[in-house]
Amino acid sequence: ERSLDTIANNLPRKEGFTGRRVFIGEYGFPLRQTRTPAEQERRARWVMRIGLEWGCPFILYWQMYDNEKDAQGQLGFWMIDDKDEKQPVYKTHERFYREMKEWVREFQTDKKRLPTPEEYRQKAASFFK
Repeated sequence: ERSLDTIANNLPRKEGFTGRRVFIGEYGFPLRQTRTPAEQERRARWVMRIGLEWGCPFILYWQMYDNEKDAQGQLGFWMIDDKDEKQPVYKTHERFYREMKEWVREFQTDKKRLPTPEEYRQKAASFFK
C-alpha cells in the first residue's frame, strides 16, 4: 500500500480526472519461486486484495501461459501450465469473474442501477479475503 501511495503522491495533477490513477500491471509469481501452485495463488490473492482495497482501477495478472524458459525449464509465470492444466490462480480468477457477474446482476435487479466503481471494488476485495 505504501508503494501505491508513493506513486500516487508523485503523479502530476490531471485536470478533470477524479479517483485513483495508479494500477498494478503485469504482476505474477513464477512457480519456480513460489514452489507450489497454492502459494502462487495465495500471493496473487494478496496482490488483488491490496490493490482493490487501495483503489486501483486495474490489476493485471502476468500471464495466461508462461513465455519464460531457460536451461532449467519453465519459470512458471502462468495460469495454465505447460501441460495445459489450469492452475489454482486460474480457477480463482474464473470463480471471481463468475461470482462478480452474478453479484452485479443481483445488485442491478435489486437497486435498479449498476454498482459504482467503489461499491464494486469493495465487493471484489471481499472476495479475496
